[in-house]
Amino acid sequence: MLGNTAKPRKSAEASTAKSNTATRPASALRWGWRLLALLWATTLLGAAATAVLISVQPAQDAKPQIAQLAAQPAAQPAAHPAAHPALHEAAQDPAREAPAPTPPPPLPSGAEPHPGDPIPPPQSALLEPSSLVPAGMLPRIAADGRQPFQVYAAGSPRPDGTPRVALLLAGIGMNEAQSMAAITVLPAAISLALSPYAPRTDALLARARDTGHEVFLSLPMEPQGYPLNDPGDRALLTGASQQTNAQRLEWALTRFSGYVGATGALGGEQGGLRGERFGAALDQMLPLLETLGRRGLLYVDPRPNAAWTATSLPAPTKGSQPLARSRGVDLVVDEQAGDSAIDAALVRLEVIARKRGSAIGLLGLPAPVAMERVGVWALGLPARGVSLAPVSAVVQMPVMPLTTARSDAPPPARGQP
Repeated sequence: MLGNTAKPRKSAEASTAKSNTATRPASALRWGWRLLALLWATTLLGAAATAVLISVQPAQDAKPQIAQLAAQPAAQPAAHPAAHPALHEAAQDPAREAPAPTPPPPLPSGAEPHPGDPIPPPQSALLEPSSLVPAGMLPRIAADGRQPFQVYAAGSPRPDGTPRVALLLAGIGMNEAQSMAAITVLPAAISLALSPYAPRTDALLARARDTGHEVFLSLPMEPQGYPLNDPGDRALLTGASQQTNAQRLEWALTRFSGYVGATGALGGEQGGLRGERFGAALDQMLPLLETLGRRGLLYVDPRPNAAWTATSLPAPTKGSQPLARSRGVDLVVDEQAGDSAIDAALVRLEVIARKRGSAIGLLGLPAPVAMERVGVWALGLPARGVSLAPVSAVVQMPVMPLTTARSDAPPPARGQP
C-alpha cells in the first residue's frame, strides 16, 4: 500500500517541475517587457522634470539682442516674381537628374561644427525685425554671407564615400514630455522639426542645442483630407491669396529662432499632417521657396517621391529670386505603427541610401515605440557601413538617380553579421 501511494506523489512532483520549467521563458519575456516599459516611463518622468527645471531658469538666448533689434526700422520684403517656368518644367520631367547645388560661402576656418557639438544660440547678425509681427524676429543672411542653415547646422562627419541616412523627427513641442525624452535619448545627428503651435519652446530648444540636434521649423500647410485634417488657423492654404499665405508664413518664421530650415511636416495627432495639397500647388510654393532661399534657409518636402524639389531646378534666371535648397524625404518611417513595421521601413531607408548615396526618412511623432526602434537601429549603422548624418548635410548632397544607382548589396538581416 505504501509503495503504491508513493508513486502518484512522485509523478505529481515531476509534472509540477516540468510545468514550472516550461513557463520560465514566457515569464522571463514578460518581465523583460515590463523592465523596458519601466525604463521608458522613467525616461519620460526625468525628461518632464528636466523641462520644468530648465523652463524656470533665466533663458540664455538672444532675447536682449532681439529687443534691441526690434527697435530698428523694419526691412521691406522683396517682391516675388509672378512666375518661375523652371517649376513647371521640373513638374513635367520629375525624373531629371538633379544638379549639384552651388556651394554657399564657407564658414570661417575652425567654425565648422563637429558631430555632437552644441548648436550655437540665435545670433543677432542672423536676425531682423518683422514688419508684420510685433517684436517678432525673422532669420536673414548675415552681412558677411553666413546663412542660418550653415551656422545652426549640426556637426556631420566628413564625406568618405559611405552611404548616408538622415532622419527628420516632426511633431516636436506638442507633447513636451515625449519631445524632451526624444531629444535626450536620440543620437545628435537626428534632426528635429518643431511645431509653431508648441506652447513652450524655450526649454526644448535649449535642450536640443545643448545635445547637438539641429532644428527645423514645421510649417502648417494644407494637407490631404482638409478640412477634416486640420493644420490649424495659421495654415497656408491653396485657396488663400499669396498675400495671406505670405503673412502666415512670416508669422510662423517668427515663432522661434535658431533653425536651419523649414518643412511641411507638422505632425498632428497621428503624425500624418504633411501639407500635401499645398506642396503640390506650384504657384503657392514658389513664393515660399523664394522667401526661404532669400533668408538662408533649407526646405524639406515631407511628401515621399514628390514630383519636384528645388534641387531638381536649374539655376535661377536673371532677376528671379534664388530658391531655397530643398530635398524631399524618401519614405515615412512610422507610416505604419508597430516595431516590426518601423524596423522594416528603416531597412528600406538603408537600401535607398546604398542606391542613391543618401536618403532621408521622416518620423511623424516622437512616439516611444518609434524612438526605441530608431535608437537600436542607429547603434548598428557603423557595422553595416552606413553613416547617420543630419538632414542639413544630406539636403545639400547631389542625389544619384536610381537608374544609375550603385549596386551595393542591401544590409544584412537583423541578427546576422
